[in-house]
Amino acid sequence: MSFANLMSGVDRDVVDVVGGEPVIYHPQAGPAVTGIFGIFEDSFLLVQGAADDGVETKVPTLFLRLGDLPTDPRIDTPTFTIRGLSYRIWKRQPAEFGSILLWLRKIV
Repeated sequence: MSFANLMSGVDRDVVDVVGGEPVIYHPQAGPAVTGIFGIFEDSFLLVQGAADDGVETKVPTLFLRLGDLPTDPRIDTPTFTIRGLSYRIWKRQPAEFGSILLWLRKIV
């Protein structure tokens, strides 16, 4: 088994063990998809800049496995429903081995 396959399995185990929660994925085109689980943090601390003069802000984040998704959020513009609230992507950070971390903004 390749290292990439092992890491992909670790990502799945993390979602299962840490307690991934249901995410409704709304691709730009097509119907919404249920049955997707990700790790959602509604108060992730994002720090930008140097330690002495950095800017801190709380940003909702979502960790997903790309293989679980109907489209690739690196090129699609999906929205998400999590805990009954709707979010859109603010920033994408592809992780290695088939996963992605998304910074989100609440849709009001």
